[in-house]
Amino acid sequence: MTAIALERVSRAFETDNVRTHAVSDVSLQIREGEFVAITGPSGCGKSTLLGLMGLIDRPTSGDLTLLTQRIGELSPSARRRFRAEKIGFIFQSFNLIDEISSLENVALPLRYRGLSQPERERIAVECLERVGLGHRRDHYPSQLSGGQQQRIAIARALAVKPPILLADEPTGNLDVENRTSVMGLLDEVNKAGSTVVIVTHDEEIAARAGRRLVLAEGKLVSAEGA
Repeated sequence: MTAIALERVSRAFETDNVRTHAVSDVSLQIREGEFVAITGPSGCGKSTLLGLMGLIDRPTSGDLTLLTQRIGELSPSARRRFRAEKIGFIFQSFNLIDEISSLENVALPLRYRGLSQPERERIAVECLERVGLGHRRDHYPSQLSGGQQQRIAIARALAVKPPILLADEPTGNLDVENRTSVMGLLDEVNKAGSTVVIVTHDEEIAARAGRRLVLAEGKLVSAEGA
């Protein structure tokens, strides 16, 4: 089954009467269980494309289908619920909340599931253990290294057991050891059945993916390994 399908999707931004196409007329399909890397030069639209797939942004035109659901047919509330239940998103900048603990950060997206607090905490602890940070459950983001914060962000994305996991330069700010650890976790998630799409500038990491999508000036110019 197709996990992600875009049909002539574009995203344009207007500033001072200038219209800029960050993503232009992109059509593609990603099958369930694939591990796909999106590459291309800086400013070519990679993160914008990932944001569209993750329902963080909306296309200016075109159709997006995720797990057979046409996203344009969803109401705003149904769209938010779909994103919370079906998509995990890992940000390069971690996007952790400084005022709450690692455990609370990981448990946060589970609130949308209507789970009790003990159940949310149980799942969060399991995910923290999975990324090797169970002993840091009570630490705040400011008390963690960059590599630890990224693993907390991964644990948060895994907490909802998403069928689609999207990662925007998840190793961009990490040293070699932590980069290897993070990629090992993404490989593990993919082998467990999740569709993984990662934006990266790192050729070594892109080579680990089963397929590579190459963007240039907002357009899909190559789909290597398809």
